[in-house]
Amino acid sequence: MMVVFSWVEYSIEGASDNYVWMPVPKIFKNLFWRVLQQHNNYEKPILNTIEIADLYHFWMKAIYRTPSNSNVKMAQKTVWSNYISSYCHADPILSSNAIEFYFSMLHHSSATAYQSESIESVRYQIFQSINNAVLRLVQEAEKWEVLSRFIRQIDQRDILPNKNEKLPPYLIETRGMISEIQIEYYEHHREITTQSNVKIGTTSGVSRASVINLFSLLNNKITSAKNRVIRRGEFINYYNLVSYSLALQFITLSSIRPTHAVSPLLSSFYSDRFCIYDKGQARNILLCGFLQEQISRYQNLQKRLLDSTSLFESSPYMIFLINEKNEPVQLTARNLRRFLSEHWVGHVPYQLRKIFSQTLMELHMPNHLISRVMGHSRLGEHDGAVTIFPYEEREILTFLNRLPTIFKMELF
Repeated sequence: MMVVFSWVEYSIEGASDNYVWMPVPKIFKNLFWRVLQQHNNYEKPILNTIEIADLYHFWMKAIYRTPSNSNVKMAQKTVWSNYISSYCHADPILSSNAIEFYFSMLHHSSATAYQSESIESVRYQIFQSINNAVLRLVQEAEKWEVLSRFIRQIDQRDILPNKNEKLPPYLIETRGMISEIQIEYYEHHREITTQSNVKIGTTSGVSRASVINLFSLLNNKITSAKNRVIRRGEFINYYNLVSYSLALQFITLSSIRPTHAVSPLLSSFYSDRFCIYDKGQARNILLCGFLQEQISRYQNLQKRLLDSTSLFESSPYMIFLINEKNEPVQLTARNLRRFLSEHWVGHVPYQLRKIFSQTLMELHMPNHLISRVMGHSRLGEHDGAVTIFPYEEREILTFLNRLPTIFKMELF
């Protein structure tokens, strides 16, 4: 049994002028392998001046449909030249980091500011996506019975295309990851080493363990405050602590932006969703089952508060605080930030929005759905910007319902 170790790779420019190696698509491996065997001079371009001119004229000249191709669909050359990038940009298996890293085009300029990812994961995603894009072309050529026109053979061996090319171990040994390896050849043996892991994306994210510790601390404080409730002042302190905690849970489980009003209006609430004005636009927010139950318990606590304190003034907000004058006041972003800095030193509420995005990416939620629930441009920024089908809502809720367990949150 022959084990394949070799593959053809190409480099692209990464951050800090460093180059990152990427494996060529499976179908093109033999083609480039043959070319490199015949051209082993790294200082000399693969195509000479005449060949470059021939390639340019091929792309520029018009293509006419021949009688033998009358039943075959044709597309403009610009479609072909942009096909790979267009396919991968719409591919749900690619993260925002992968799209930005390889194609430098995102629907939202700050999409990569929320997620951190290893270059090994990005390399795997891009390799799989481009393979799928090219395989789709082969399947279409087979469908229209024109694949034979693209087949190239040398010594009775398929050079292009070859769908059944065997992959070397380093491309498949770790699912979801492709490491960069270095092979050193010696007189009687060779050594294979894996290059260091590099992270791309946001550098201001937080660990899942840190978020779990935060909500564990808040839950212990809530339990302690509840057990000490005897007088009205102690009950108000307990209620305010619950209000702050619920606001933080809202950010972590729904990704609402904490730089705006963190408490939605009561009139915007429904049983399983609510609407907020985010960046001047109405945005629809789905509620996971945990938040729905938590809101129900919080509203029951508000009823007890109103009965025990005889408050005559009501608040239009779903989450509100009680001040020293026993008056309901809006929970502002500044107050929430100050509260969090006391219980999670060195952190800000916006980092909870980042862990929301990071966790959904690690759960393999499709990238377009992450963009939608994050409220990113053109994919959820405001109501009416996109059509949302019931299946997509169920898909989103499937992922959102996993978050409370992951962060080990508890009901009040």
